[in-house]
Amino acid sequence: MMAWTRWREANLTRFVAELTSYYRANRPGCSLIVLGTGDLPIRTIEQRCASSDNWLAWLETGLAHEVLLDTAWDEPRTGRIWATLRQLSLALIAKSGRTFLGTPEAPLSKLHPLIGYSQLPGSPGIEAQYQTLKAAGAPLDQVAFCPASVEQLDQIVATLEAEAKGEAR
Repeated sequence: MMAWTRWREANLTRFVAELTSYYRANRPGCSLIVLGTGDLPIRTIEQRCASSDNWLAWLETGLAHEVLLDTAWDEPRTGRIWATLRQLSLALIAKSGRTFLGTPEAPLSKLHPLIGYSQLPGSPGIEAQYQTLKAAGAPLDQVAFCPASVEQLDQIVATLEAEAKGEAR
């Protein structure tokens, strides 16, 4: 299974490299933002095989400049995701003096949690995901939202207004 996963990741990375090369040739100096599997750092080999994106490597090698992290931000997984990302960031700083994930002064600056709304039973709502990210120490100033309806947009606005006022909803 591990060999298959690595093969798929390598082929997808090769494809992303081709797309990136074409894009940058036609738009020099533009940033490239990718949509990545948000819980990639805590996935098993079997789970990684399902997505095959390796946005951590894409950031490190410069294929991508920023990543929108797409997952359901629920407990306790969310805390594990951000703790793992911080550990990876600190390990790279110790090894090379720099990291694509940011520095201790600007942690995880290239990662943007994407809060969407899933209609799957038991999925957390927009406000619950936001509060879970907040509790995990995720970069809330970099959160991206993807509402699927006006009602969800209203939930986002209400959540951000309550946050700005310092109110817990």
